[in-house]
Parts: sequence; structure tokens; C-alpha cells
Amino acid sequence: MFQLKGYTHLAAGIAAGYILSGTPAGMIAAGAGALLPDLDTPHSMLGSKIPLLSVIGGGHRGWMHSFIGLAVFSLPVYLYNPQAGYAVATGCITHLVLDMLNPSGVKLFWPFGRHRHILGIPSSSIIANLAVTVLVLFAAFERR
Repeated sequence: MFQLKGYTHLAAGIAAGYILSGTPAGMIAAGAGALLPDLDTPHSMLGSKIPLLSVIGGGHRGWMHSFIGLAVFSLPVYLYNPQAGYAVATGCITHLVLDMLNPSGVKLFWPFGRHRHILGIPSSSIIANLAVTVLVLFAAFERR
């Protein structure tokens, strides 16, 4: 099946950053935040650039796909620049929500509990891509 390799997460993060901040900096920070949880796999957009980080990620959809990962990625940025920290957190949250739409889900309270999913839509399916397209279009018209 055709894999988008992070472009869906990137588009959703940028769109969310645009809706919340309307600034290029907010869009970039949210887009980056949307890619960070997948550092836990060497096959992701960022993980392929920094493959050693996948070792500390503990496997795909481990701690980096949880509230712990959200804090690890966004809190240091927030301490340096609160607006950028909120944008990174927004991007991470869009990633988690999108991953919760497919059957694998995420373990939000890692290491406790189980993987949770919302709808069971397979990644890179037509429905998933349409959902992100609608989000991007909504973002484009929201700021008008």
C-alpha cells in the first residue's frame, strides 16, 4: 500500500498550527511537533534522519506516542519560548489523535493501560487522507 511517510502528520500539524497561531513560526513548530512522536522508528520522516533515536524510543508507538512523549518534546521548548512550546504540543497532539484513528491506536498513559483507538481507520487509507485534506481545507478557510 502507498505510504505517505509522515506527510499526513506534517500536513495536519501545519494546519493546526495555522488555525491556532496564524503565524509561519507557529505552523513550522506545530509541523515539527507532529513529526516528533515517530522518532521512535527509523523508517519515519525524522527517524530516517536520526536513526539512533529509534533505539531510545523503545519501539514504535511506545513512550514517544504518549503523554510522556508529549511532555518530553514540548516542555523544553515551552521553557525557552511558551508560544513555540504550545505549537509543538499542538503538533504532537495532532499526531496522537491521527494515530488513534487507526486500529493500532496509542498507549496514552504509557507504560500503563492498553493501546486506545477511536475509529479503526487504516493509515494511508482514502478515508484517512480525506480527513486530513478536510482539516487542511478547513484551516485554509478558517483564517479568512
